[in-house]
Amino acid sequence: MLITQLRAIDIDDGRWSDYRARVTTLPQSYRAVVEAIEQYLLAFGRAEGDEAARMFEDLADLFEQCAALTAPVTTIVGSDPAAFVEEFLSNYRGDTLLRAQQLLTHALADACTTAALQSSR
Repeated sequence: MLITQLRAIDIDDGRWSDYRARVTTLPQSYRAVVEAIEQYLLAFGRAEGDEAARMFEDLADLFEQCAALTAPVTTIVGSDPAAFVEEFLSNYRGDTLLRAQQLLTHALADACTTAALQSSR
C-alpha cells in the first residue's frame, strides 16, 4: 500500500529514502508522531512530486529541531494534532490545488461547450 501511495504522489525514491532515514534516527516518541502524520499526509495530502518531497523533508526538519531542543511533542503539535497537520499541509497545497481547480474549470467549460454544440444540432 505504501508503494502505491508513493507512486500516486510521485516522490523520488532517493528523496523518500533520505527522509525515512532521517525519521528513523528520531527518538521513539517523535518518530511515532512523525509516522502517524506521514500516514495522514499520504492519505489526505494533495501535494505531489517535488512539493510532496519538500513537505516530508520539512516535517523531518521540524521534528529534528524539536528533538535537538528536547521539546515535548505536544510543543510541536499542540492539543489538536489534526489541526496541526491540516495547518502544516496547507503550506503545500498551492500548486496542486490550483492545478486541480484549473482542471475542474476546463473540464466544466469543455462539457458545457460540448452540450451546447449537441443541443444546437
